[in-house]
Amino acid sequence: MSRIDLTQSLVRLAALCGLAAILAVVPRHAAMAQQSADGLAIARQAVEAIVHLLNPFAPHITEELWEALGHGEPLHATAWPGYDADLAKEDEIELVLQVNGKVRGRVVVPADTAQGELEGVALADPTVQKWLDGKPPRKVIVVPGRLVNVVV
Repeated sequence: MSRIDLTQSLVRLAALCGLAAILAVVPRHAAMAQQSADGLAIARQAVEAIVHLLNPFAPHITEELWEALGHGEPLHATAWPGYDADLAKEDEIELVLQVNGKVRGRVVVPADTAQGELEGVALADPTVQKWLDGKPPRKVIVVPGRLVNVVV
């Protein structure tokens, strides 16, 4: 979520979305640092990554922080952090279930679930069944990776 979302936000000129992506990363890095035997090294890597990611938003302070972290070269001269798309892929996604356009529930499904299976998962959900009230759905709209809307 982090570097990919931030890079895409910067391309779209959506600064607030980019900052939100950075804020979402901080607790994850802190948790990883606490759980690992190499906590100090992970914490340092996390701080360096966050400083690097904040650079487009606060260039002056991040340059100072970069220097305080012991780097000789200026931050703006370093390459933008890369990522491995395969590692960044989510294994599971949260699928929003809607009935007549209103959110009625959420389910977690494997990220590679086919569109037909998503429809089946939605129609089998007890909350959706309650709202269907025994009526057949008129239409089922599936937006893969995001939601299933059942129109009654």
